[in-house]
Amino acid sequence: MHQYYCGRRGDTFGHYDITPEGGIVVGHISFFTRPIPTEALCAIEGTEVNRSSIEAEIGWSIRESERGRGYASRGGRCILDHAFDTLNLNRVLAIADTENAASVRVMPKLNMDTFAYANGEKTIGLATP
Repeated sequence: MHQYYCGRRGDTFGHYDITPEGGIVVGHISFFTRPIPTEALCAIEGTEVNRSSIEAEIGWSIRESERGRGYASRGGRCILDHAFDTLNLNRVLAIADTENAASVRVMPKLNMDTFAYANGEKTIGLATP
């Protein structure tokens, strides 16, 4: 198994490169704060969620030729560990088009609870420590 490096570009929040040890960049993880759409929050039923309780959002993009190798889930885990263990965040959100089955499959691998919204066109992943 390869070791993976989440290399920072900029501050704690920003874009991180995903690179196998000694290899080329195969993808990126974005980690940032932004206003979360109200309709997304309403889709997370049974949880006490409001705008102030979502502290960050995570997203991933993997080179097409490198997909299906676990890079998004390993890179995402690296960022979530940092979010929860170092930054002491309480909630991190991911939003994907439901048609993007690969991204939606990553969410449970990151121990995210998933919810549908926008008439099923979007899927939300909610991670907590």
